[in-house]
Amino acid sequence: GQHQVKEFDAAPVLGYLHRPIKAPMQDENGKRLKPALQAKALQAAG
Repeated sequence: GQHQVKEFDAAPVLGYLHRPIKAPMQDENGKRLKPALQAKALQAAG
Protein backbone atom coordinates (compact mmCIF):
# COMPACT_ATOMS: atom_id res chain seq x y z
CA GLY A 1 0.00 0.00 0.00
CA GLN A 2 2.88 2.45 0.58
CA HIS A 3 3.67 2.67 -3.15
CA GLN A 4 0.09 3.82 -3.76
CA VAL A 5 0.53 6.65 -1.26
CA LYS A 6 3.81 7.69 -2.92
CA GLU A 7 2.20 7.61 -6.38
CA PHE A 8 -0.74 9.64 -5.11
CA ASP A 9 1.57 12.23 -3.51
CA ALA A 10 3.63 12.47 -6.72
CA ALA A 11 0.57 12.87 -8.97
CA PRO A 12 -0.59 16.33 -10.06
CA VAL A 13 -3.33 17.79 -7.89
CA LEU A 14 -6.67 17.52 -9.68
CA GLY A 15 -8.75 18.18 -6.60
CA TYR A 16 -8.67 17.78 -2.87
CA LEU A 17 -9.88 14.71 -1.01
CA HIS A 18 -10.30 14.86 2.71
CA ARG A 19 -9.16 11.87 4.68
CA PRO A 20 -11.84 10.43 6.95
CA ILE A 21 -11.76 11.72 10.52
CA LYS A 22 -13.21 9.83 13.45
CA ALA A 23 -14.75 12.03 16.11
CA PRO A 24 -17.22 11.05 18.82
CA MET A 25 -20.70 12.46 18.19
CA GLN A 26 -22.01 11.45 21.62
CA ASP A 27 -21.22 12.65 25.12
CA GLU A 28 -20.15 10.37 27.96
CA ASN A 29 -23.84 9.57 28.67
CA GLY A 30 -24.47 8.36 25.10
CA LYS A 31 -26.55 11.39 24.10
CA ARG A 32 -25.95 13.02 20.71
CA LEU A 33 -23.89 16.17 20.84
CA LYS A 34 -25.51 19.44 19.79
CA PRO A 35 -24.39 20.70 16.33
CA ALA A 36 -22.03 23.31 17.80
CA LEU A 37 -20.35 20.67 19.97
CA GLN A 38 -20.17 18.28 17.00
CA ALA A 39 -18.26 20.97 15.08
CA LYS A 40 -15.86 21.41 18.01
CA ALA A 41 -15.33 17.63 18.20
CA LEU A 42 -14.49 17.51 14.48
CA GLN A 43 -12.09 20.45 14.78
CA ALA A 44 -10.34 18.80 17.74
CA ALA A 45 -10.06 15.49 15.86
CA GLY A 46 -8.75 17.10 12.67
